[in-house]
Amino acid sequence: MKKLFMSMVALTVMSSAAFADSGEKAAAEKSVNTTTVHKMKVGTNVVHVTEEVKQTQTGNAVGQTCVYTLRVYNSSGQLTTTHNHSYDLGAENGYGFSWDNCGAYFKHMRTSYMHIYQAVVYNVG
Repeated sequence: MKKLFMSMVALTVMSSAAFADSGEKAAAEKSVNTTTVHKMKVGTNVVHVTEEVKQTQTGNAVGQTCVYTLRVYNSSGQLTTTHNHSYDLGAENGYGFSWDNCGAYFKHMRTSYMHIYQAVVYNVG
């Protein structure tokens, strides 16, 4: 009887250990998105620029990703060109640039794509 009782206790302890909570819980991830959309008519074409800031928080760590999307539509509304770029704040981009905030990154992208805006104007007419 004593052996049976000890076996039951051992089985209970092993089962409890196997299904026990480790005490570590995954940190809840919160996400905040901020989106700015610019719509411009350039000649007969329409340019849509979307600047989106995606902010995620896991525990105490906060990360931001800047997403820049440029779309050009012709006069009949067909999509002719799309450019998508994203950048994680604080990361190197391979060209030696590192931006402190999404506003600086978006300004750089607008300047970089100015030739597309101008090319759209020149292609019309």
